[in-house]
Amino acid sequence: MNRRKGCWTNGGTKDEPCFSFNPPSDWSNVRVSQERKHILEILRTLDSSSAQDGEHGWIGLARKLPMELRQTIVQEVDAGNTFERIDLANWPTKGSIVVNLGSRTMTDASLLPTSVYWRKLDDPHYCDEEWEQKVGDIVHLIIC
Repeated sequence: MNRRKGCWTNGGTKDEPCFSFNPPSDWSNVRVSQERKHILEILRTLDSSSAQDGEHGWIGLARKLPMELRQTIVQEVDAGNTFERIDLANWPTKGSIVVNLGSRTMTDASLLPTSVYWRKLDDPHYCDEEWEQKVGDIVHLIIC
């Protein structure tokens, strides 16, 4: 069985991909949970220096995130949150990658790496919370 077949769909474009986690409708809750654990292991072990030329899909985007922001995602998912979507949003800056989590913060913001900034927004038109890490002129975000 190809474990990722049908799980990630690109609702964006080739130049601005937006991958959402959409497990097949015939998967049980146990199977979805297994896949989420597999996604967590992929995030936990990604290495920016081992990027594949032309790597596409959600893994290619996740590999481009700064390590500290990926660690924040792993910390959140370990605490019970869900990794729902990742996209090359080109917002708020060109090259920005935005990750959507399924629910509000599960971990203590004081435990974040110093390079990751958290803020509570409670904006019904945008999100409740966001984490930000800036690398050069590019701002990457996690929102929920």
